[in-house]
Amino acid sequence: INLDSPAALDVLHHLLGTVAPSSLRPVDILLKALLLVPYDQVSIVSMQRWLAMALALLGVLTTQSKEETILSRLQEPGLTSDLFICVLDPQHTKEDALNANMTPPEEVLARFLLQIVGFTVTTVQSLRFSKSIDVSGVQSHDFLAQELSRLLLSMTHMFKSGAFRKVGVMMASLISRPQQSKCWFALDHLNEVFHSLIQTDPVPVLQWCQLLLLLNYDSTDWWMRILHTPKKPPLSKSMSSGSLDHLESNLEPELSTAEEVVKQGALVLFYDYVCENEADAEPLSWLVV
Repeated sequence: INLDSPAALDVLHHLLGTVAPSSLRPVDILLKALLLVPYDQVSIVSMQRWLAMALALLGVLTTQSKEETILSRLQEPGLTSDLFICVLDPQHTKEDALNANMTPPEEVLARFLLQIVGFTVTTVQSLRFSKSIDVSGVQSHDFLAQELSRLLLSMTHMFKSGAFRKVGVMMASLISRPQQSKCWFALDHLNEVFHSLIQTDPVPVLQWCQLLLLLNYDSTDWWMRILHTPKKPPLSKSMSSGSLDHLESNLEPELSTAEEVVKQGALVLFYDYVCENEADAEPLSWLVV
């Protein structure tokens, strides 16, 4: 089955949704097909076809299986022994970079999802800003961006529903750690790539912002860039000097339509985050001041 368009992906998604859950059990085969990443992608078409398959399988697993079931199957011997060849380090092309047999299953799945996001968004970025753009492939490039959006939407549903709490907690822990290996995409790198796509793909950028908030990532440096908030001296310092002129002198630069969409959307998301975390005064203070 060649999944080369959103319509084809929708058809497969609806088809798998109508199949009796018992016919897709045990989930071992689905997990192995999902987690076996083809590290040697010969073309964008092959990558987007694989990603479409991964999205379909992820949809089936997250809607028809419980987190405990999936994590328990990931612990089965041999299921993850050859997973996740490191594509960023030639010296690890024949090694299990994830060392999945020694890694907790929730970390295996969390790292896998982050890696898919990293692979996809960096590919979209390279296509958007390539100087040798093939006009005939623009539709294909748009499909890859749409797949990225679907992936982020699926992950948001996983964590917002509370059905994959362990994986969500682990992913929150992973993004807060310093980068330990060049085999893994660091959060700072992912943020930079998403930020570069504001003009071309504002929707995935907003979805990434929402996902970060679900993982309790509220770094002011990141949100200042997204919300175009100018750096200000502390309010206490301004009050002591008796001058608040800087509050009026920092005029906001004129934003493009895409930048304004991302700014307003991110502001709504951050407001919602502050309301849900009333006990945490720091985000509220930063937002108000």
